[in-house]
Amino acid sequence: MTQHFGHEKLIVYQKAMGFVVLRSGLLDRLRRRVAACDHLERAAESILVNIAHASSAWTADERIVCLGHANGSALECAACLDVLVAKTLPAAEDVFPGKWKQAVCCSAALR
Repeated sequence: MTQHFGHEKLIVYQKAMGFVVLRSGLLDRLRRRVAACDHLERAAESILVNIAHASSAWTADERIVCLGHANGSALECAACLDVLVAKTLPAAEDVFPGKWKQAVCCSAALR
């Protein structure tokens, strides 16, 4: 991916983008869709949007708010993955890489 904007250079943004790719592959393999699937799609995209917004924020307070939203969206993604496993749609081992990426995104966003 060619980088044209400053936020695209951020490691946390690149890791979140990796989760979007992983999420797409996981959802494409599901045999049926549930509400958590749609929520997972929206929350994963929200992570990227909020990181991009934070990178262009003028004040530290605004940046903190945006990164807090990104962190919340990452936690929503983790919860959605738990719901999918609870409904036995994917196996837990198929979900672990996604949850690991979300944990990395959360910790990177809060630094």
